[in-house]
Amino acid sequence: MTIRHFFWPAVASILAIVGALEVRSATGETQTWDEGIHISAGYSYFRFGDYSWNVEHPPLVKMISALPLTLMGLSAERYGADGKRKDQVTRTGAMPMRF
Repeated sequence: MTIRHFFWPAVASILAIVGALEVRSATGETQTWDEGIHISAGYSYFRFGDYSWNVEHPPLVKMISALPLTLMGLSAERYGADGKRKDQVTRTGAMPMRF
């Protein structure tokens, strides 16, 4: 047997392994992994000018992703009645949406 006989099975094996790793990665780290945190932080930047939420990343992209929320007529509260910080945005008269 020559090396030519092993080429296509090796290519197929590599593609199968890479494909399996991609699928595993996609199911474990979907687009909703931490985007909700970034969007709620961006909304707090617009609403309150409070840049203390999610300080690990620069605010520009978070503000751009939260821009549609500013047009939805949402109400947000920084602190609850118990004085604890609230990390949620609610539509006026609706159920709270947890981010």
